[in-house]
Amino acid sequence: MNLLLSSENNGLEIAYETTIEQEYQELLEYYERYLRAAPAPAVVREKEKDISLPIGFDWRKYLFDKVTEMTGYEPWINEGENYLQVRVNNNYEATVVEGPQRVLQITGIVTQREFEELQKRSRSLWFGHGLEIALVPKKGGGYNLVQATSQQPLSSKSVNHPVPAEQKLLADSIADFASKVEEWKRNLYARR
Repeated sequence: MNLLLSSENNGLEIAYETTIEQEYQELLEYYERYLRAAPAPAVVREKEKDISLPIGFDWRKYLFDKVTEMTGYEPWINEGENYLQVRVNNNYEATVVEGPQRVLQITGIVTQREFEELQKRSRSLWFGHGLEIALVPKKGGGYNLVQATSQQPLSSKSVNHPVPAEQKLLADSIADFASKVEEWKRNLYARR
């Protein structure tokens, strides 16, 4: 089989121009039969009923704008395989963690002094709605971390490709955590 010839003969042009109604109908039938995405599973569709995101909602832009608004700084955002780095004054990393249930986990780097201050106040920490906070001491050449884990289980398998029903939730959680840690750090150093 000549794949190149087969591809050229059976391919769909990106900018296909029809000249008669019959060609247009054939193109629509082809699209419906071969190209249209299958409907999402019923579970996801049910969750999506509860949210009302505008058509064309770009959760990455929303995250950028939300972090900028809440921290006063434009973030640098980098994506890797199932992680999202957000840098303002501090570095944050968000990922979806598999376990008994999938959860969002966000970490922020803290200095030794900040870590010790956080340990003193660990019972009264609040760094974002619906997030459980933990302190992770540095290991080897790593950093001390303040870590937030969502209390709500997720359907999303990756922070890079959240299901539509969770896009705003993930972006809000990341922005909320980053802004609260940034604010806490500013207040800590303002007391000196």
